[in-house]
Amino acid sequence: MVHPDRRSAVPASTTEGLEHHSPTHRRVRIGASAALAALVILGATGLLGPTTGSTSASAGTWALHVQHPSVTRPGQPAPLVVRVVAADGFDGPVRLALDTAMFERMDFQGWFPTPSKETAEADRVVYEFDPPTGDELRVTLDARTAPGQLFSRTSYDVSLLVPPAPEVTARFTVWTLP
Repeated sequence: MVHPDRRSAVPASTTEGLEHHSPTHRRVRIGASAALAALVILGATGLLGPTTGSTSASAGTWALHVQHPSVTRPGQPAPLVVRVVAADGFDGPVRLALDTAMFERMDFQGWFPTPSKETAEADRVVYEFDPPTGDELRVTLDARTAPGQLFSRTSYDVSLLVPPAPEVTARFTVWTLP
C-alpha cells in the first residue's frame, strides 16, 4: 500500500518537468532529419551511383566514343569502353592515350583486346592496338574505383592518336562519392 503523502509526489505526466528545447534546437533537428531523408531518397533512386555516361569527339573521318563512369564509389566497378570508328578503315595500329590521373584513382583489371604496346608520356599513357578488320575498334577496360577515394570531381581525357590526322580527344568528368 502506498502512503498518501508519496502519491502526490508522482508526476501526472512522463514529460512533466522536462526542459523545452529552443527554436534553434528544433530547426537543427528538422534540418538534420531532412538531410538524412534526402540522402535515403537519393540513394534509393540510384542518383548516388554508380552511374555511367558517354561522350564523343570526331575529326575528319575519325570518331571516338567513350562510355565512362560518371558517378562512382570506392571499390565499385568503373568500366571504360572506347570505340574508335574509321570511315575509311584502319591502315595501321590504333593509338589511344589515357590521362595518368586515371591510374591514380582507378584499379585496372584488364583490357580487351590486349594492347600490343604501351608507352608512358609526361601526363598520359599511350596504348597501341593492332588494326582491326572493318571500320571499328572497340576496347573495353575492366576497372574499379580505387579503395580509399574521398569525395572528388575529376576530369579525364581519352585521345585517339592517328598521325597525320589531328588528335581526337574526348573529355569526361567522374564524381567519386565516399
